[in-house]
Amino acid sequence: MAKKERLIDTKLVVLFLMKIILGKNNHGYAYIINEIWAECARKRTPSPQHKPVSALSICEARMELSDDAIKTINRNIISVWKDKNHPKTGKEHQLFAVDGSKLNIPRGLLEDGYKILKNTTLAPKPLTGLYR
Repeated sequence: MAKKERLIDTKLVVLFLMKIILGKNNHGYAYIINEIWAECARKRTPSPQHKPVSALSICEARMELSDDAIKTINRNIISVWKDKNHPKTGKEHQLFAVDGSKLNIPRGLLEDGYKILKNTTLAPKPLTGLYR
């Protein structure tokens, strides 16, 4: 049985993921795909492919992209961002997030000296800050 030919290249998948990550709105896959092609037309740059792909196709192509590739891209983006932005720190800690998400506090953090409020459990807590 012949191997199925890959119709979506890695560059398009990464571009698609960047649009999702950097997007300010929660648009669906089809919207983002059409946005990529419209942006190419506006800027008169070649489209990634002759015609837009389906949302299902880009989803399947994303699943074929290895987790290590995504982690490498993420590390490189953070590295470039840090070099250009010199993130501010508070008390020598770099702030990563403040959003109120609920988070389970791993016991290992307590062993490393992290504190939680007295009279509380390790059940999920609203995240007020995540820093290094």
